[in-house]
Amino acid sequence: MQKIKINFMWSSYCSAKYSSYHCSSSSCSNNDDSKNISSPRICNAENLLLYWDDTTGNKLYYKSVNNTDYKKISYLNNAITANESCPIGKKMCGILDNLGNKLCYHEYLNCPLNYITTNKSDANYSEVGWVELKNKTVYFIHEAREKGKIIGGFFVDSDLLLKYNDEDCEILEEGTVGELLLIHPYNLYRKSIGYDPHERRTEKSYLKWCVPGVGKEKNIAKIRELKVVFDFNVTTNK
Repeated sequence: MQKIKINFMWSSYCSAKYSSYHCSSSSCSNNDDSKNISSPRICNAENLLLYWDDTTGNKLYYKSVNNTDYKKISYLNNAITANESCPIGKKMCGILDNLGNKLCYHEYLNCPLNYITTNKSDANYSEVGWVELKNKTVYFIHEAREKGKIIGGFFVDSDLLLKYNDEDCEILEEGTVGELLLIHPYNLYRKSIGYDPHERRTEKSYLKWCVPGVGKEKNIAKIRELKVVFDFNVTTNK
């Protein structure tokens, strides 16, 4: 069993491999935000929820690896309908959504996270990670599993501006809007609601996990039709 590595979001302009492009100073296009950013500077989008507190009051920052990069994995090439079976050379990694669509990976690839639980006795697999939240410990698995549900990512939400629906997401932990405002200073809910969010600090915030493509089309037949139209438009535009 391994504890997941949590990355702390420090203000840095470039990653190590691009150090030659590092800027010692800069400014954001929004002057109201510029004074709130220390050097070296980074400009985050307004209303971007990046953090969730853990048991020690640290900011937990979720970082994922996207296997769709470099065309290794795509929804069209790796997703099948509920009544289909993975082709030869591929393994079933889990269920993608409430339609029962399945995810097939090449046998030599590791499956993405496909099971999450707060019950330690459920996590009796070899490939288990865990992270401590404010009030509970969460365990997750990425072994090839027939009944596992693929985890697309972790998302922070709140009653002030709900973005992630119950159909595609499940709540892992609850907090308050005041806690979100504390760890997202200066640029949270700016110009996105018609009142001061501090007036409703006691309302709920949520840490959720959601399936891939939360809120998007999941009918594979429809997606394939849309892809044909997309490819035609790209060719025509060229």
